[in-house]
Amino acid sequence: AAIDDKATEDAYQRDRAHARTAAGGATEFQGKSANTDGAERFTAPSVLFQTGTGQTLEAGGFQSLAVYDAMIANLDRTLPRRGSAESALEILQAFPEGVTTYEAAAVLAPPLTEPGRDAAEAQLLALFADGQARRTPLGDDALWRT
Repeated sequence: AAIDDKATEDAYQRDRAHARTAAGGATEFQGKSANTDGAERFTAPSVLFQTGTGQTLEAGGFQSLAVYDAMIANLDRTLPRRGSAESALEILQAFPEGVTTYEAAAVLAPPLTEPGRDAAEAQLLALFADGQARRTPLGDDALWRT
């Protein structure tokens, strides 16, 4: 879409205005919003989950995986759940679009435990060394794929 297109500009302004509706909500309460232009706004990576009936749950800024897990469980308990992965290879096979090192660590971690980034990276590097994984640099991390 072209930046000078009216529909594009209108969509941008709607999104921009919506991003500045964090005042009084959970994101502001947790101190995870920002006010740089006079309006309390959501910071990345804030997430709003909403059901078709209008029930909304808000997770502002960076949150632990347990927060998202609880939110989804409150919104839809019919969704299938997976246990922790047994190996990094299992993760890469399940998510062919790729995962970051920390995402792999989170999926390997047993419930209610902190992800072990170093251990996950060791598994991913071993797969890379064996030619079973590809590593694409991504900021200070990497995106891993089969």
